[in-house]
Amino acid sequence: MSIIDNARSDLVAAINVLTRRWSATTDENEKKVIDEAIDDLNDKISFLAQAQLLQAAQAIAAATDELEKVVASARTGPFDSFLSEIEGSIKRLNQVQSQMHTSESLPSADVATEAAPPQAAAASVVPAGMAKPINSQSFVELKKEYEDYYAACRPLPDKKKNIDYYVSRLRKNQALYTAVGADLNIPWEFIGVIHGLEGGFDFTTHLHNGDPLTTRTVNVPAGRPPTGAPPFSWKESAEDALLCEGFNHETDWSISRMLFLWEKYNGFGYRNLGIPTPYLWSFSSLYSKGKFTSDGHFDPSAVSKQCGAAVMLKALRS
Repeated sequence: MSIIDNARSDLVAAINVLTRRWSATTDENEKKVIDEAIDDLNDKISFLAQAQLLQAAQAIAAATDELEKVVASARTGPFDSFLSEIEGSIKRLNQVQSQMHTSESLPSADVATEAAPPQAAAASVVPAGMAKPINSQSFVELKKEYEDYYAACRPLPDKKKNIDYYVSRLRKNQALYTAVGADLNIPWEFIGVIHGLEGGFDFTTHLHNGDPLTTRTVNVPAGRPPTGAPPFSWKESAEDALLCEGFNHETDWSISRMLFLWEKYNGFGYRNLGIPTPYLWSFSSLYSKGKFTSDGHFDPSAVSKQCGAAVMLKALRS
C-alpha cells in the first residue's frame, strides 16, 4: 500500500470516528464543527486520488487542522473513547505527512568537491546578473554571496501554495520551537526550518535522524539522547540534536549566518557544481534543476521538490 493509500485509509477511519461522535453528542455547535470536518475530509480523500506527494502532504496537514478543531469543540460528554481515537487519527496522519516529506527530502550534499562531474554543466544555471556560487566553505568568503542571493531571491509564482504550506506549519509549531530555542539561545525559525526539511514536521521522531522517540536513536548518530529514559519528548530529543551540532555555541544569528549553517548542515557539494543549493533556494528564482538523488550521486535533470530554507525564512518574515 502506498503512502497516499495509507493516508486515505486513515482519513476514512477518522470520518467513522467523527460520525459516531456526531450521534453521541448533544452539543449543536460541536455537531456543526463535525459536519464541516467530515465534508473537508471527504474532499481531501477525493483530492488524494490525483495529488502529488507535496500536495498530498498539504491536504493531510489541513485535515489534521480540521480534526484539532473538532477536539477543541468537544466540551460535553459522554466522550467514551472518542478523544483518544481522534487524537490517534491526528497522530497517524501527522506521521503519514512526515513520510511524504521524507520521501522527497534532499540527501546529504556533504561530498568531495575537488572535481565537478561533466554532467554538472547541464544544471549549472543561475539568473542573469547573478554570479555562480563560490566554491568555498568559509563563512567569511561566503557572507556577501548569501546577502546578495537572499536579496535577489524571489518565490516562483507556481510554488506559492507550497511555500504557504511550509510557513503555516512553522507558525503553527512556533511555540514548541521557541521553547527549545530559549534554552539554547537558538532562534525558533532556525529550528523549525530544520525540522521541516529533515523531519517533515513530525513530532514523533528524533530530530537527529528520524528514528522513533520510543527508543534511543539507532541510526547515526546512534544512542542519542545519552541520558534520560525513553520514550523521549520531542523537546528533549531536539535539544540534544542541536547540542550535537554545536548550534548552542553560535552567537551570530544574522540571516547570512543562518544560511551558512543550514547549507553546512546539508553539505557544500553543490558549490563545486556551480549550482545554488536547493537546500536553501528551491522554489525560488535562484534554482532551476540539479540535485543529489542519493549520497554522492548527482542528477543534473532532477529537481528538488522541497521548499528551500532561505525561501521559507523570507516568506516567514515577509
